[in-house]
Amino acid sequence: MADVKGFFYWSSLDNWEWAEGFEPRFGLIGIDYKTKERLVRDSARMYGKIAKENAIPKQLLDKFELVTPHKSKIQQTE
Repeated sequence: MADVKGFFYWSSLDNWEWAEGFEPRFGLIGIDYKTKERLVRDSARMYGKIAKENAIPKQLLDKFELVTPHKSKIQQTE
């Protein structure tokens, strides 16, 4: 179990990587490099919801079969 106090997402926008160029794309906001249009991804909306609620929504926990500190999938040993 980790005592997480905060989280910083690596890149808010798609960007240029030294080793990979413009791929892969992993920003919360995608960029169409031809038109310069910004495209808000679903991951950005979810990250915003987590930040606003200061918690991971149950819907996300259920979708990815994540566990809360009170419901561990790993059987603890003494």
